[in-house]
Amino acid sequence: MEYALKKTLTSLLVTTAALCLSNFSAHAAEDNYAGASIGAATHYRLDCTGAAACDRNANGSGKIYFGKQLDKTFGTELMGWKVGDAQGNVRNATGSVAASVHSQGVAVVGVAGTSFDAVSVKARLGVGYARGFTDYAAGSGAAKSAFVPVMGVGASYALDKQWSLNADLDRLPARVNANTRVNANMFSLGASYKF
Repeated sequence: MEYALKKTLTSLLVTTAALCLSNFSAHAAEDNYAGASIGAATHYRLDCTGAAACDRNANGSGKIYFGKQLDKTFGTELMGWKVGDAQGNVRNATGSVAASVHSQGVAVVGVAGTSFDAVSVKARLGVGYARGFTDYAAGSGAAKSAFVPVMGVGASYALDKQWSLNADLDRLPARVNANTRVNANMFSLGASYKF
């Protein structure tokens, strides 16, 4: 059943991306954009009570996205992300155990925003499909996929009509095993290009 769900979701994402790309070429320039950001600070909400090793801050995080501005206020984005490793305690069938976790996912989000000259602010809300991973300190591992709510806020500074510098804060939840859901708050810095 999980294989069929993965296949269906992959088909849906490929179809959505193809429709977005074909839609991009049919509209005026600067309605569409693509960007990438590197996680400057990513923090998992993990339990560290009595943990042998605790590091809630994840390295190696980031995101890419493709967006369409529908009008001056509203738009939509297709986003993919990866959140790096953090250490703490997770729950399993026997209780709380030490582990390392990481996650990745894709999402479709609605965007609402406004601009003040070269500065723009926006908020995002949507649904994602995340895959979380647990590497237990004892040596085994687990993984879990789930639909999750995705939200975020951001600010941009336009360098010119095409290029912007961006700062975003995204909340990216994931199930890392059958018993544990974790939330990652990722503050990222990056750039985007309008076309």
